[in-house]
Amino acid sequence: MKDKLTIHKFTPGYAFVYNYGMSLFIHSYSRKKISGQEFVPKDGALIVAPNHCNCLMDALAAHCIGYGPKVFGARADIFKKPVARAALTFLKIVPMVRMRDGIENLKENDKSMDTARQVMEHGVPFVIMPEGRHRAMHSLIPLLKGIFRIAIQTDKDLAGSKPVYILPVGVEYGSYFHFRSSMFVNIGKPINVTEFRAAHPELTEPETMMALREILTKRMQELILYIPDDEDYEATLECCYAESEYRMKKTKSACGLDARLASDKKVVDEVAKMKAEAPEKWAELKELALQSRKIRLKEKISAKVLARKCGALIAVGEALGLLVGLPFFLFALATAWPSLLLGQFICGKIKDKAFMNSVRFIGNFALFLILAIVWACVFFCCIPNAWIAAGLFILSLYSFIIAHEYAKLARIFLSDVKFLTNKKYRALLDK
Repeated sequence: MKDKLTIHKFTPGYAFVYNYGMSLFIHSYSRKKISGQEFVPKDGALIVAPNHCNCLMDALAAHCIGYGPKVFGARADIFKKPVARAALTFLKIVPMVRMRDGIENLKENDKSMDTARQVMEHGVPFVIMPEGRHRAMHSLIPLLKGIFRIAIQTDKDLAGSKPVYILPVGVEYGSYFHFRSSMFVNIGKPINVTEFRAAHPELTEPETMMALREILTKRMQELILYIPDDEDYEATLECCYAESEYRMKKTKSACGLDARLASDKKVVDEVAKMKAEAPEKWAELKELALQSRKIRLKEKISAKVLARKCGALIAVGEALGLLVGLPFFLFALATAWPSLLLGQFICGKIKDKAFMNSVRFIGNFALFLILAIVWACVFFCCIPNAWIAAGLFILSLYSFIIAHEYAKLARIFLSDVKFLTNKKYRALLDK
């Protein structure tokens, strides 16, 4: 007999955390777009399958798909401590054992998979990252079999009462490591597992899993900037940085996140064609791209500079913007320093930089309400004019954003100055 399921329920406590967290998450990006909501099935059991390149932020991005609560699968090793298990369960996350956790532990997945199936029977989507681990790259790790086991078993349990879908999702970020960049959630056409199994009764279960894996892999690759993870990855990505935005401006295409992705994918296709038809030409371009990347990283020049190749007037405008924004930045530092300092301190300690934006988000999540209460008391108790107090309080609510936006403008300005003063680098890009 199945245990009584409660993890899918939208309790008041979870509702508060969910709405509070998502409001902060949405403001973690200066530009965002959700595409393909029309592909989200409304008539069956749904497994959501996003790519996994930016840790916690990927899971939060999955909340932008459709509406209502979702239950997540996550690696089992983070559930070891009782406090962590209780917190993760409250956040609607269930443990998923991977092969690397030991073959002897794989049986523990039976309960988690049963939970996933029950969740979907109650009409709640189950989200699982099919790659099994994150990697801050524009590529895909070979998909694990767990997601397909869940889909097939759920289809068996439902016995045709409603279809089972796997929904491919691609999440693209302007930066994996800098706060307030861009986020593009690209939802693809779902895989109807029920129809597939009915159309291929001759396939064994392992063969069905392999076939579904191939389909999902292809659809996920189509939704992201997919660059094969080989010896040409870095050079190809550098070509995307150098070409895509320039091409959009030249053709007067809208510089939206979807247009940028399409332009980048076109560059990848052209590189693949060049490698096949003109390998000598690619060898020359690859060498130039790697030289550019080496100089850019050494000089700490932003990749954005490659496409727009700013002039002196743009740099002057950025300097004026920094000067005008300095009082707001100082106010932001004074009011948001605990969360900024906490995030910066932890980011300095972690080895995997892909966690940086997740750490900053968690720091802001933990301290935002506390700081809001503190500054409300300070401003309204110490400033006689209620309008001024209210204005400063409202401004303090955006301090975390203001600080990161100012830091972003400062990084761009410094990159532009380095670009303008580095004749060798500019000459290399003109080739």
